[in-house]
Amino acid sequence: MTRELFLLIALLFILSLTSDQINAQESSLITFFFNADSAYVVVDYLYDDAIKIGNGDQLPILWGQHVIELSTYYDNAPEKRIFIGGDGLILNYSFNESELLNSKSLHENFAAKQELGVDALIFTDDNSDIYLNDEFLGKERVAIILTQHFNTLRIENPYRGMREIELTKEPFLQVLESYKKPTKRIAQVSSLIPGFSQGYKKQYLKGTAFLVSNILAFNLYSKAVDEYSTEKDRFNILVGEYNTTRNEVEAFELGNQIEALQSEIKDLDARKNLFLGTTIGLYALNIFDALRSKPKGGYRTNNFNIEFEVDSDATVRFNF
Repeated sequence: MTRELFLLIALLFILSLTSDQINAQESSLITFFFNADSAYVVVDYLYDDAIKIGNGDQLPILWGQHVIELSTYYDNAPEKRIFIGGDGLILNYSFNESELLNSKSLHENFAAKQELGVDALIFTDDNSDIYLNDEFLGKERVAIILTQHFNTLRIENPYRGMREIELTKEPFLQVLESYKKPTKRIAQVSSLIPGFSQGYKKQYLKGTAFLVSNILAFNLYSKAVDEYSTEKDRFNILVGEYNTTRNEVEAFELGNQIEALQSEIKDLDARKNLFLGTTIGLYALNIFDALRSKPKGGYRTNNFNIEFEVDSDATVRFNF
């Protein structure tokens, strides 16, 4: 009897384990609705297992907690943490409807990598050389398929120097913009501060000269204004004393002081105006130089409007 009871308990225990295993493996369907023809879905950060689905498609998934990410090649939706049981689940997403491709929408986008078939896109100046692991790839812009996990990207510019970037093989697209040539707009805006535009264009000696001379001229003008104001106040006080005094000797002395001070004020006013003209002239000269002088190698002229067309073989074509 004891043996039969033991076997019965063991059988019930095995059945309970089997039942738990079956329940653990049970799955339900997630239904996806979004405002695009198709998108890529990733479950629990398994980007290598990304699945392309259409609007209204269903995906079987095991019961439990999961992280769901959905992306089109022009927009990423925020990840969603879900719990799914026997009733299934409906998820709704809204993507940017403009479908305008730019570096922000493409960078770290796993759907863009799937659609374009490349690991990285590099954009830089038109006279910059692009190297990957010491291999020359081209100038200005390249699409890269990485064959190893760790890579060294090097961008060399004859006027602006060199920059190295560690590039790793990732499950999403990497878009890197590395500009070194100055832009004309920034050079023009920075011209409002003496010497800044020249410094931005790496004309350091000229920029320092404009900055120091403008500061010095302005300080001399400010000092002249203070001296003029001080003597003018003193002049007004003496005039007031002269008009109120009844002493002829004191009036005579005050008159002499007023006459001497009046000549000094005239000189101070001329000096003040001279320093003001010098300050304005130096500032205008700084503006003129900032707008007329060009940096070595010229200004940046490549303003990328990133648009891609993808054919059936996921070949990248650049439209700029």
